[in-house]
Amino acid sequence: MAGQRIGYLSREAYRLRAQGSTLDQILLRLRAYNESRCDPPLPDAEIVRIAHERSDSGAALGSTFNRVLSFMPEVAFRPAAPPAAPERQELRVPPQTAPACTYPLAALGPILGAAARRIHHVLQAPAALCGQSLLVAASLAAQAHADVEMDGRREPLSLYALSVGELAECKSRVDRIALTAHHQHERSAMEQQRSELLAYKIAREVYEAARRQACRARDPALIRSALEALGPPPTPPGTGVFLAPAASHESLMRLYAAGQSSVGLFHEDASSILGSPGCSDALRVKGAASLARLWDAGEIDGSGEAKYFERRLALHLMLTPELAARALGSEALMRTGLLPRTLLAWPASPAGERHYVEADLTVDPALLRYHRHIRALLTRSSSAVERCGSAPRTLTLESDARRAWIAAHDEIEASQADEGRLSRVRAWAAKAPALILRVAGVLTLVDDPEAQIIRAETVEQASVLVQHHLDEAARIASQANVPPEVKHAEMLRDWCHRQGIRLLHSSEALQFGPHSLRTAAIFDAAIQVLERKGWATRIQGGCVIDGKRRRRAWNIAPLQALS
Repeated sequence: MAGQRIGYLSREAYRLRAQGSTLDQILLRLRAYNESRCDPPLPDAEIVRIAHERSDSGAALGSTFNRVLSFMPEVAFRPAAPPAAPERQELRVPPQTAPACTYPLAALGPILGAAARRIHHVLQAPAALCGQSLLVAASLAAQAHADVEMDGRREPLSLYALSVGELAECKSRVDRIALTAHHQHERSAMEQQRSELLAYKIAREVYEAARRQACRARDPALIRSALEALGPPPTPPGTGVFLAPAASHESLMRLYAAGQSSVGLFHEDASSILGSPGCSDALRVKGAASLARLWDAGEIDGSGEAKYFERRLALHLMLTPELAARALGSEALMRTGLLPRTLLAWPASPAGERHYVEADLTVDPALLRYHRHIRALLTRSSSAVERCGSAPRTLTLESDARRAWIAAHDEIEASQADEGRLSRVRAWAAKAPALILRVAGVLTLVDDPEAQIIRAETVEQASVLVQHHLDEAARIASQANVPPEVKHAEMLRDWCHRQGIRLLHSSEALQFGPHSLRTAAIFDAAIQVLERKGWATRIQGGCVIDGKRRRRAWNIAPLQALS
């Protein structure tokens, strides 16, 4: 009956209000009870009314609550105001104590390096951020034209970069300058697509009319012959878009499905790819594994519905320090292999030290030269674009370049020995030789789009750049080791947020929480971390949750930006 349901929810609201729960907390819990325990559930408007009615009666709550308890003698409860929670803190300390390595702008060469220096000087963005952005933008222009071939292995010219910093580090401004020629090329392609669309629609109508005419024959052999003579239907023009509008797997799939083979993904917020704080490991791993496979083999699929080959992706994402610490400390994410395939940089922030520089980068000679070379690559006829699904041509290494690459390969391998410089970042080191080939190929085509051979000097430049990123990975990884109890605390907090749990009791976590937390010792260590960091507050004396007395219960702080 409706009265019984309302009475039950009213009593629960009284209990929650007496425990010091906020209106939002009461609403969240009442809605959960309504869905799981009321048959049929009450309208949501009634739930809101009950919550407001009970939360607004705080002045008379003590006596009213005692009257309610007089009809429920089995519940022994003494309301008590919860203690003030400590100020919330990050669970992980960002690995920023060691100084960042100096980014080798000169190794980018005369075109990319000069442009990066000018952007760094005028915008005063971190040099690593400028270098990363220009190098990946060049990768987007070059990746459709060639792969690097070395002893039977093929390496696409696709580069992934992850830059760590606050959202105020000018990444969007740097990317906008680095992608000026790309945006112009994209607009031109979209205008051409619109002009080609009418011709395609006419050709499609002609084809459909001829197909209908062929199918009117009574003899199946004649129909087959006519359809074979007619051939395949006309191909629709591409969209012209090759810069992904959103940092998500779905956004990439739409572009590849539309026939685009070379795509760029430049975004400030990597949470859609690497997972937001409340994202489950399963979703985080799925997106990362897909990107790792795309980097390796140029293959991507959309949950079994479609699969595309010989696709290329140039990626530059910005991670906040919190997300970076979470990603670098995630064993599940590391197992996908995505992070070691990236050029990683965590430069020191120049915030508070920047002064305005009077300069117009739109007419800067170094930037104009850079845009001219990128435009030459973008407008050059591309086999990968014209024959979507076919591998592009190959670049090979001259003999001196081969020797330089082998020397770099062996040096990186030796550095992975126990106690070696790269012993703690072997996953990154394992991909470094391939990255040297890719970077060298990009630098070669930026200098000369018609090049067929990579020179030794270019391999040495690429080695310097990749070694820098290996040093950065080693610096960051050495400080990113997270104690197990902190990882478990983070896991427990995120699970509570995903489940909408504001009042937690130990039995609930041990029975229904993440599997790795379902032992008392691990749970106790995790909840103690949450208490110290201000994410959980112990309810002294316990409270009633889900109709039962819970001796060990906590208020869980909601997820929101930290001050």
